Amino acid sequence: MISTCAHAWCVTGFGCLLPQLTILSSATFQCDITGGRPRSAQLLVPRGLPRPHGRHHQPRIPCPAEDSQRSRGRSRKIPFVSEVPKLWDRNLHVSAVLIVLIAALWCLQGLLGLRRLDYFNSMLSRSQQLPASSALESWLFGNHPHVTVWGRRVAATMSSLELDFEMDKRLVTNCGQVHRLLTACFLHNGIFHLLFNLGYLHSMSPFEAGSSGAYLCTFILAGIGGNWAFMRFSDGCRALGASGGVSGLIGFELVSRLRGRQVRASLSVARSALGLLVVGALLPGVANWAHAGGLVIGIVVAMLTTRRSGYRAPLVPWPVLLGLLLFKRDARRFMTTLGKALVIGIQQPYALGDGLVIT
Repeated sequence: MISTCAHAWCVTGFGCLLPQLTILSSATFQCDITGGRPRSAQLLVPRGLPRPHGRHHQPRIPCPAEDSQRSRGRSRKIPFVSEVPKLWDRNLHVSAVLIVLIAALWCLQGLLGLRRLDYFNSMLSRSQQLPASSALESWLFGNHPHVTVWGRRVAATMSSLELDFEMDKRLVTNCGQVHRLLTACFLHNGIFHLLFNLGYLHSMSPFEAGSSGAYLCTFILAGIGGNWAFMRFSDGCRALGASGGVSGLIGFELVSRLRGRQVRASLSVARSALGLLVVGALLPGVANWAHAGGLVIGIVVAMLTTRRSGYRAPLVPWPVLLGLLLFKRDARRFMTTLGKALVIGIQQPYALGDGLVIT
């Protein structure tokens, strides 16, 4: 398929350039020869082309030093990182903060995974120790090697962030660690998982304009709802990633385009959402219930908190929505557990992963 498309592109491109090449080939230099030397040179421009005005109309050709300086300037910019300040300058603060926070936590996962590997290597014999490159591979690709310590097999490179804050059905139901419904949205398993979700966040950042609060509210509630759907309906036990919140933002985009009467664009968004669910259902190891739950919650929240056509205010402003949710007992328990879990995770790493009960 790739070779066929490339061949068609080459034929089409050459066909488009052929008339221009014919015109240029018809332009010839005429020289009056006197005594074997050219007296003057004149460019004969074919009919239909505009003639240059003035004697010094020829375009300036940059010197090699300028080309190298421009290329060095472009090479200094990292493609994705250079876009974050632009988001901040465009007042898309929520998108910029989310991207920076998720990327920083992923870097911290790698550092903590290396520390955990050094800790286990200090208790193993030289023949059983794992190389430091194992931590790098686990950080980039999400494959955690296991070692046997004190008769127990443990993931040697899994950081305390993952163990204490990723989605885990057993710890949520048995130990009351409901904070994982939200904290798992900010952790990722490998660079490809990270770039996929950050790319989606960046592409949907324009919809934050004018509704930053509703945008952030949609991401948070969709992430919680997606993880709840994973816990209730999925056969898996553990999950992490911002896919639930990102799916909620896809629902936010769909509602925004429908209210802006952008029918064709909304159909394209709906097809993209359907394609995401289909691909998630076909690929192994994908928490597709989190995608579906996040998409549904995102649509509902966006319908309540975004501006309606012909109205200045939304149906329910996002602070009012959050206030109504906090009246529920389960929501207050969730906020209390989240605060306790953050303190415990900082003061006692791995305690939550070992099954500490939060009351």
